[in-house]
Amino acid sequence: MRNSGLEGLKFRRQVPVGNYVVDFLRVELRLIVELDGRPHEQEDQRRHDAIRDRWLCEQGYQVLRLDNDLVIGGGNIPLERIREAIANRPGPSSDPTSSGHLLPQVGEGRTRRS
Repeated sequence: MRNSGLEGLKFRRQVPVGNYVVDFLRVELRLIVELDGRPHEQEDQRRHDAIRDRWLCEQGYQVLRLDNDLVIGGGNIPLERIREAIANRPGPSSDPTSSGHLLPQVGEGRTRRS
């Protein structure tokens, strides 16, 4: 992820998010990339990862898990997966009634005058 072909996007490494520490985080995109080795293949670790990923998603993060073997020997595949995750990341909605809209709604810092 360092000096990668991700069009200059920089990821922070080993970032605390809540009670967890994520491997890589692109803050602006709320994209987390986790590199998983053999310990993540064990059933108890998979359950822990699922709970962790669910919590992170509830906080608005997207979690992309990549196997260490793929990262080490997969050529450009890991970078392509990260690019796909970035391209498919939902942006702010254009629907002003959705919670993801950027404009403040009535009662959210702006008052309506009659």
